[in-house]
Amino acid sequence: MFEYRTAAGAVRFGIKFDLPSPDSRRRQVMRRRDQNDQPWLTHDGAVAALREALVQSGRGEWIDPSKQPTGEYLESWLEGLRLAPSTVASYRKNVRLHIAPYIGTVPLASLTPARIAAMYRTLENSGRADHRQGAGLSARTVRYVATILRAALGEAVAAGMIARNPADPERAKPPTAREARAPEMHPWTAGQLAVFLDWSREHSQLHAAWWLLAMTGMRRGGLLALRWRDIDWTPGRPASAGPPVSQCLRSRSAGRPARRGGPFRGPDRGCGSVIATPLVSGRYQNAGSAADSAHVIR
Repeated sequence: MFEYRTAAGAVRFGIKFDLPSPDSRRRQVMRRRDQNDQPWLTHDGAVAALREALVQSGRGEWIDPSKQPTGEYLESWLEGLRLAPSTVASYRKNVRLHIAPYIGTVPLASLTPARIAAMYRTLENSGRADHRQGAGLSARTVRYVATILRAALGEAVAAGMIARNPADPERAKPPTAREARAPEMHPWTAGQLAVFLDWSREHSQLHAAWWLLAMTGMRRGGLLALRWRDIDWTPGRPASAGPPVSQCLRSRSAGRPARRGGPFRGPDRGCGSVIATPLVSGRYQNAGSAADSAHVIR
């Protein structure tokens, strides 16, 4: 153990000890900060840290903190993931936009819960990197970023690169599940939908798109990816892709609201075709026949 002074004249303490080596060569370790990147302010604190380090060294459990930059480590971690390509792409995008710019150059050994918590607060206040650059990210997005970082650093702990996970939510304090809860949706009633579709028929060039969204329940991404071959013009019969219509249009998905005044539910996720039949016929009085639906789509 040793004592030193900072540039400001404050007294601090450090530790140094020898590590056993397979080739019997002497290897000395010297540290001025603990695993949370905090200096030892007292003699007793440094002594306790030295004792713990010697015990870990004797058991072969001492972890030499990695000097690899966090950004470089995250890139290698992403390359080794065995997840769906879309999931990996999402992780990679969030690392590039919301993690690497803030801690990418920081060595893994220097990451602390306080530094990561500060990054989360910055993301919440001004973390957007799109057309609204400078605005804050939602708590839900920041929590997703925290999930990615925690998983990545958990792998670093398992690999012996760092001793503890500095992204542990108990210490890094990401947004809570309650804070990240999606806002309550207030969908249109059948009457409101009817009014909008009547208006769009005469005034919007995107009427076919609005009609499809309303009649099938598909998401925006599915609508934008739709091709002519995905549509079966025979009412009630699905195209070759996707599950049979009986599976896609279950009783609770056939246009009845989930509750009184609630949203209409579209086909179950996974349906690979569009059926030219209004799913809300009977609820939306002006929906018309299947032939009318096919005419609108055409």
